[in-house]
Parts: sequence; structure tokens; C-alpha cells
Amino acid sequence: MKKPLLCITIILLIIILFGIGIIIPKYLISDGLGNFKGEEKEFAKYALLQTALFGNYFQKKPRIKIKVIDIKKINDEKCFIYIEDNPDGFYINSQYVAKVRTYKLFYIPLELLIGLGDFEIYCMEYYIRK
Repeated sequence: MKKPLLCITIILLIIILFGIGIIIPKYLISDGLGNFKGEEKEFAKYALLQTALFGNYFQKKPRIKIKVIDIKKINDEKCFIYIEDNPDGFYINSQYVAKVRTYKLFYIPLELLIGLGDFEIYCMEYYIRK
């Protein structure tokens, strides 16, 4: 009689731990947009969208949270981007590269788990010209 109760308790503890592991990154990690202003913020939105759209192609396991870590200006050429607020797209005055990190359970960066979790997002026009 005690064995089924012990099994149910262990299963419930595993479910609770898994739930906590999902809640921590989902609600305690920001997307990083608050760290940027102006065009950098618009490019950060673009980087988050690109990672969400194409990140699952490279990662077979789903991620829980995406965060823009850093943005660097590449040059002063215009760059065409699109974001959820403006799906038709628009030009920004400079080209940037954004470093984006994906997180899994318990605030663990996916890069540490499988070696594929940090992305660099560039303006597509920059890639086409190279």
C-alpha cells in the first residue's frame, strides 16, 4: 500500500520541479528590449522575431525564452527590417548585429547544454551583398 503512495509522491515532485523549471525562465528573464533605445531597440525586436521564426529549424528541442544580449553597429548603410508591430517592414539608418541567447529549463542557456543556443542575427541585405 505504501509503494503506490511513494510512486505518486515522486511523480508529483517531478511534475512540480518541471513546472518550476519552466516558470523561472519564462517569467524572470526579460527579452532584453529594455536595454536598447531607438534603432537598436527596433533591431532587437527584429532579432527576437528572426530567432523565433528560424531558431526551431536549427534547434530540434524547443526553447523557453529568448533574450537579446548585445547589439553592435556594423556600418551606416540602411537596413530593411520587419517586426510584429510593422510586418510590411521599414528601413533603419544603420546595420547592426545582435547576439541572441536562448534559454531552457531553470535559466540554463541552451548553449551550455548542446552547444547551439547563441545566435548572431544580421540584416539580410548585409548577407546578400557579401
